[in-house]
Amino acid sequence: MQKKKTSEKEMAAKDASANLLVLPAIIDMNAALPLTKNITQMLQRDSQITIDASKVERITTSGIQVLIATHRELESTQGSLKLQKPSTVFCQAFDILGLTHLYQLWSKS
Repeated sequence: MQKKKTSEKEMAAKDASANLLVLPAIIDMNAALPLTKNITQMLQRDSQITIDASKVERITTSGIQVLIATHRELESTQGSLKLQKPSTVFCQAFDILGLTHLYQLWSKS
């Protein structure tokens, strides 16, 4: 049986998915610890993380704190946090707390 050779395109897709974190619909105190663990594992592999926030239906300050801590950690190591497809609820939560500039910064990265 021959081994299938992995194309460059497939390798790039795997690399991209390795640092992609799709946020759950609800990010509250109960979700903060598992989210932190996932991000910590990702940070051990890469200094660039992309977050897909399209499915977020509710996010509390606990979840926002995790994301801010991630941003600070990446900033201190010359890494970057990128945000793609933030839901309206995600953006509104940051707006309410006066943190609009953060999700805008992450969206530009």
